[in-house]
Amino acid sequence: MIYAVAAKLKEEKVAEFLQRLSDGTIASQEPGGEEMVESMARARIGDDGVSRWSEICFAHALEA
Repeated sequence: MIYAVAAKLKEEKVAEFLQRLSDGTIASQEPGGEEMVESMARARIGDDGVSRWSEICFAHALEA
């Protein structure tokens, strides 16, 4: 399933999040770590300070 997601950026968490995105921490998470990294590559921050992106959730596929 594809979701449209929006979230307010927490300035105090940006450096830590970028570190985890780039060092493989998030990519190695199961399920969906690679998708999260790809989702963040699609993310855009609007003039209102809200980040928006799309992501694919594989959780239902794992239940089958």
